[in-house]
Amino acid sequence: MSANQSCYMQHTLARPFSCLGMGLHSGYVTTMIVTPAAPDTGYTFIRRDADARHNMIKAHWHNVYDAKLGTNLRNGKGIKVLSVEHLLAALSAHGIDNARILIDGPEVPAMDGSARPFSDLILSVGKEQQNALRKVMLVKRTVQSCEGDRFLDVQPSPLLWMDLETTVPHPALGSKRISTAVTEFSFMQQLSGARNMVSQEHMEAYRELGYFQGANHNNLLVYQRDEILNRGKQRYIDESARHRVIDLLGDLTLADVPIVGHFIGRGADHSLHHLLMLELMCDPDNYLITTVKDLDENWLNLAADRAPSRNTTY
Repeated sequence: MSANQSCYMQHTLARPFSCLGMGLHSGYVTTMIVTPAAPDTGYTFIRRDADARHNMIKAHWHNVYDAKLGTNLRNGKGIKVLSVEHLLAALSAHGIDNARILIDGPEVPAMDGSARPFSDLILSVGKEQQNALRKVMLVKRTVQSCEGDRFLDVQPSPLLWMDLETTVPHPALGSKRISTAVTEFSFMQQLSGARNMVSQEHMEAYRELGYFQGANHNNLLVYQRDEILNRGKQRYIDESARHRVIDLLGDLTLADVPIVGHFIGRGADHSLHHLLMLELMCDPDNYLITTVKDLDENWLNLAADRAPSRNTTY
């Protein structure tokens, strides 16, 4: 099969990789090992510190139980895994369809607050083609979600595109917008290094509620009033918007197959991502599950169906 045709097939990791780090919210230091997985299994977390009879958590939108400050999953037996979005974004961006994620604690390591460490690890081990066609979800009609003046919509598109705006109450951060196709190349070159960020006041208030127990200037961009507290300052002038792309991409993996559509949002966060997912998935007429091989043909058929009638009256 040619390199061009390889994109039609599912992929997993060529070999395992591992990392050690502190969870942003739990504060627990955990070891995580990401290994190859069989075709059509998607992403599965395995809590090695829990009862082996109940320690598997499927990365699926059904299993989201909290999306306040990150995306947290829980299985039917109450076993949880927190902050999954950056790892899942990196796996998705690099075309890894199937992986098992073994972890000996409650939370994915925060690393440096971005997806770049996971991206680098995936690139270091490579990927392996599998004997199964890759499936995608093609959005067929516009789906909307909103909370107050914040919104996130998805429209039909022949590729994954994100047009997102963020507003951070800080003079150096402010309102930022990004409009980009999301590909492996754009992820590596423009997106993966963008970090999560929070105000010092916000972090301290939520710490009292049990969040941000492992937060520090090494895994989070922290600001207050007119000052960024991290020594290295911003990596990008629009870092907040770029990081929102990472978060949304990671949350979209919970559909179980990659989504193809044009996402447009302002002020969206994990909770709004999840709300849009619920709206999208509640009606099967909103989408079409197809293979990458047949994507172009299905898009052309959809575009023809959506085109306005050109009947002429004489």
